[in-house]
Amino acid sequence: MKQTTDPRPTSTAASSEAKLPVSPGLEDLGDRISFMGVEVTKGKGGPLTPDPKRFEKDVITGWDLKLMQKLAVGLELNQPILLEGGSGIGKSSTVDRMCGYLNREVY
Repeated sequence: MKQTTDPRPTSTAASSEAKLPVSPGLEDLGDRISFMGVEVTKGKGGPLTPDPKRFEKDVITGWDLKLMQKLAVGLELNQPILLEGGSGIGKSSTVDRMCGYLNREVY
């Protein structure tokens, strides 16, 4: 039986050392990250946690920051979140990026 590997990047101890991009709306507070003033607690990681190094070269736009702020509110309130919008505007990549920064799994 041929064994395949999961192509999704996973978090490792070395990848958790990746730094947040320099952006006026993001701040690493140690065990929390602030998304435009909304602080979210970092998770414990797992097999479905994106590698934050994957996002090191990304450009964070104002739209991305506003979406991250709204997602952060939902995460802190432990509420389900529905993202709507056209294809290719960054919904999935923003969620992946946030989960990589927060060491949380993406489902």
